[in-house]
Amino acid sequence: MVWLRRWTVAMLATVFLSTIPWPRPAHAATSRFFPQTGFSIDDPHFIDFFDRRGGLRTFGYPVSREFTFLGFPVQVFQRAVMQRYPDGHVQLLNLLDTGLFPYTQVNGAIFPGVDTQLTSTAPSVTSPGYSQAILAWIRKIAPDRWNGIPVAFHQTFVSTVSPRDAYPSGKVNPALLTGFDLEIWGVPTSRPAFDPHNSKFVYQRFQRGILHYDKTTGTTQGILLADYFKDILMGENLPNDLLSEARSSRFFGQYNPLKPGWVDRPNDLPNTDLTRAFEPSPIIVLDAGHGGKEIGASYTFPDHTTLTEKDLNLAVTTRTAAILRQAGFTVIQTRTTDSWVDAKMLDVDGDGKVDLADDLQSRIDIANNAHATLFLSIHFNGDDNPNLRGTTVYYNNDRSFARRSQYFATLLDRETVAALRRLGYADVDRGVQIDSQAVGTGNHFYLLGLHPKRPSQMPAALVEGLFLTNPSDAQVLRNPLTLDALAGAYARAIEAYYGR
Repeated sequence: MVWLRRWTVAMLATVFLSTIPWPRPAHAATSRFFPQTGFSIDDPHFIDFFDRRGGLRTFGYPVSREFTFLGFPVQVFQRAVMQRYPDGHVQLLNLLDTGLFPYTQVNGAIFPGVDTQLTSTAPSVTSPGYSQAILAWIRKIAPDRWNGIPVAFHQTFVSTVSPRDAYPSGKVNPALLTGFDLEIWGVPTSRPAFDPHNSKFVYQRFQRGILHYDKTTGTTQGILLADYFKDILMGENLPNDLLSEARSSRFFGQYNPLKPGWVDRPNDLPNTDLTRAFEPSPIIVLDAGHGGKEIGASYTFPDHTTLTEKDLNLAVTTRTAAILRQAGFTVIQTRTTDSWVDAKMLDVDGDGKVDLADDLQSRIDIANNAHATLFLSIHFNGDDNPNLRGTTVYYNNDRSFARRSQYFATLLDRETVAALRRLGYADVDRGVQIDSQAVGTGNHFYLLGLHPKRPSQMPAALVEGLFLTNPSDAQVLRNPLTLDALAGAYARAIEAYYGR
């Protein structure tokens, strides 16, 4: 972590703050959950820092769990990354250091880069009266009016941490308030600049954030940069311009549940553990395949008893949901009765007709609208060849979250095979497969693919628990204990995904 401690302009704010007594949490804070993002702040030091430095106004919502990053416990918020030191005090990463987030093009916006000529004019940390000199320099470099525009950069800077935030007891030390603002932003590393693509936007770069003035609304606020840094680590949801810049970063795409510690390239990211760092509080959507007039596969026994896939799907889904709910999970079922999910027969996908695609789109919409964190579609297989048997789990390897879907599919396969073996089933494990192996190269299952009008937005898998068209598998499925075993397996896979 030498790069976080070097004596450069990047440490000016830290030197100023070295005389401030670091407050310890006044009491043992309890976890604070934010349903807006599905993450909580659990560490009392992070909670105390959050409260005493402006809360949501300053940091935005948490967008990660606490995890180890380059040897330090950290937590990512929308605007900043908190880091806890061994003595318990909390500081923010210099997010805009060249080693972390040096980028200037983000989602169509163009930010000013670091102006080394400007930063070289900052007061020396060894100069007399440095504490006052650095604040005077910031006042000069971060103006409230620029080119006749009321950008309010300095006013926004000095009002970041209010007296009530820093001193909830009411005993305010005014001399230290601006130091807390400096702690949040660091020093300016550029002068104000127009966005070359939008003359109504003015930006100014600091060590730990970028202030943005919007002439249309007359507001000045910080860009949600730390959220983008999270996306770099995940390799997901990046706008094309930032993706182009960040692809060569050592941080890019490191979040990988298929590797130990969920770190894809540990040599590039030593002393780091990303395990479940970006998995929010679970909201599970369980989809019972088919329903209504769509019966799926079926098998009729010599005694004329018929098993239909739609009924088995619903039975296993209902059992799985019950297990997960009892374990404390939030679970949503796309259907709980023998019906289409698009029960009103609406043109859900807007293509001018009502067909199976509308029913499938309805299932995806339920998951997306619920901000689901994991999606499982439950099926039983069928084929014209009655000799085919065994279990299969599918995922789509062309989605940005493919590695997380693959990890989920791997857990499902492991638990399903183990559960059936415990029942004495001489299993045929067909394993984890990409969905194009079933539907053809370049194609995907509708529920998992990108071609729906509104594709799913979360890791997902589709499980085929045995072949209903195989006499041996069908006989196994006739036993209610098999349905219980499959439900338990699916529930255990979901619990394992979230580390429970």
